[in-house]
Amino acid sequence: MKASKRDITAGVMRAMPVPEFDKSDLSRLQAATRAYLSAAKNFTKEFQPRGTKAKSSGKKGKSEKSSSGQLGLGLDGDNRDEEIAAARERLRALHWRVDAEVLRLYALPPERERELLDAFDGVRRVGVPFEQLRYIPREFRDVLTLDEFLRITDERDATESRRCELIEKRIKTGRRTAEEEAEFRELQRLLMLHRRYYNPLPMIDEKKLERLLKEDRE
Repeated sequence: MKASKRDITAGVMRAMPVPEFDKSDLSRLQAATRAYLSAAKNFTKEFQPRGTKAKSSGKKGKSEKSSSGQLGLGLDGDNRDEEIAAARERLRALHWRVDAEVLRLYALPPERERELLDAFDGVRRVGVPFEQLRYIPREFRDVLTLDEFLRITDERDATESRRCELIEKRIKTGRRTAEEEAEFRELQRLLMLHRRYYNPLPMIDEKKLERLLKEDRE
């Protein structure tokens, strides 16, 4: 069911999935939000000089939004470009974790979540101190959810650290719980996705491959 233009019918509203917040565990969303807000506050304190105000001459002040829609940060052009870029990327990753936790509450099927994420492809996000034109690259179809994509990219160190913990436990004790075994299999799958994302296989000529396989069988 779809709505057109600005009007949304009651039927569409009833069909829209809405999280039951009174029955949901919001702790992960709360933690992600606090982490982002803390980092954003530190970013402003670190890189935006105090007392930066828009001038009254009619010219755009440093504290105003830039033409790109991003928040102006009042930077003085010092030589910390790499540090600033890294800090912006960190803010993006933290904000995407907030987005991922919100999506988790909606519990969309993975295919629908990817469809939703793809809808923002090429759309500039405004009101944030980092650049964003997409979530997951459209050509990378092996990952469907934002949570998975974060775990194989920005949060890769934490993902791999947990995988190593489970390996070490198996070595030391000779066993893992059923829940840990399931978690380890998932972490192994994420490892494969990580490798596939950063080291994609070359394009395969399927017809040529099929012909070679046929010749090999013969």
